[in-house]
Amino acid sequence: MPGTGDVDVAPDGGHDFTAAGGSAGAANATALDLASHGAAPHGPAPAPRRRRRAVLAWSLSIAGVLLLAGLGAVLQLTANLGYDQAHTQLTAALTKQSDEASRNERVRAVDDESARAAEVLLGVTDPALVTDADRAGLTTARDRAQKASAAAMSLTATPVSEPGAKPSWFWELYSRTARLDADAHAVSSLASALGRSSEELGSATGAIDEKGLAVVKAAGGLAAQIESENVPSPNEGVLTLRELSAQLVATTSFDEPAAQGFRHYAATVQEVRDGHTATLAAEAGPLQGARQQIEDFARSLVPGVLLDFQWADRVNDLGGD
Repeated sequence: MPGTGDVDVAPDGGHDFTAAGGSAGAANATALDLASHGAAPHGPAPAPRRRRRAVLAWSLSIAGVLLLAGLGAVLQLTANLGYDQAHTQLTAALTKQSDEASRNERVRAVDDESARAAEVLLGVTDPALVTDADRAGLTTARDRAQKASAAAMSLTATPVSEPGAKPSWFWELYSRTARLDADAHAVSSLASALGRSSEELGSATGAIDEKGLAVVKAAGGLAAQIESENVPSPNEGVLTLRELSAQLVATTSFDEPAAQGFRHYAATVQEVRDGHTATLAAEAGPLQGARQQIEDFARSLVPGVLLDFQWADRVNDLGGD
């Protein structure tokens, strides 16, 4: 048939349309193949995308760990620095407190000695040696010194906190630093209180010393008057009175030895008075007036020289009982 020359006969007796259709036939074949198998289904995400997500996750984890590590290092460093500073402040405060406590104890020892010396003077009841005004002044000064001493003892007995061992972790360091700061403030306040206490002790001691020294020197200056008021009296007591009087007048500070010397002086004054009374009693009788006139005249010839008179019991049948 005309027009069919381009159609080839297939080897099995059919017709081969491929050759006749050319490229169109190939396209049709592809279309048929796709139609017979259908469209390809959607599968899992491509491998490169999964790898990128994994890398991002690992990167974020590492960054978080590094951030936490850095933050921990900063906290540890600042905690250590803060602790060291607080430790230094507490150590300095403890050193100052120890120095003030030692000074306070030394001053308190002097204060206590002055108070004991004042007690000795107050124990002398002779109004000629310790007047009412002197007694009131000494009592006030002694009471002040004893009060200051009691307050000082309370301060020196106050316990203080030591720094202790240094913790390791920053949260422990922060907690301990706060405690060290509080302890340093408390110790500094205690040191200041000890300083003020030492000043008060010194002032109280000074008040006792001033008053006590005045009483001692004034009493020592009464020896000549006491001696003249108690003539005649045994020479031994009068000599002791003069010696002790010179010591009291030369006293430059008030302490326990000075107070003991004052008490010995007061006892000697009483001894001279008692000796005068005993001498007059021994010379009592009809000749007493004449004998005293003779003694007074003899003493006037040698002022300051002690004379000892021995009288017979009876003269011209006078005297005696």
